[in-house]
Amino acid sequence: IQEALQKGVKLTHKQKRIVKKLQANVMSSGPQRGGKRAAAATLPTVEQIAKKRRRDQQLRLRHDKKKAMEEARKGKEKWMKRQQAKAAQKGAKNRSFMIVKKSKSQKRSRPGRR
Repeated sequence: IQEALQKGVKLTHKQKRIVKKLQANVMSSGPQRGGKRAAAATLPTVEQIAKKRRRDQQLRLRHDKKKAMEEARKGKEKWMKRQQAKAAQKGAKNRSFMIVKKSKSQKRSRPGRR
């Protein structure tokens, strides 16, 4: 944590709290003895936390059909929005606005007839 603090790496909220405790000399920053406690004392980086969250999200989606369908729908909407944006960029720019007048007698087209 101290290295990250010196380098100016963005810290998580938990890491910020630990830094505050270290500065107040409540915790010792030296290596701790003990198996599980030593492993727990080393905090994961921001990238590791993000990777774990993505992995947990994927596991939740595998086991919950509703969440999987919701996530798929969101992904599809996001993809469609990107495709429309790309198509709009490649297409011709609007050169004028056309004024459309409605005629008094509107004919409805019936399916199957031309």
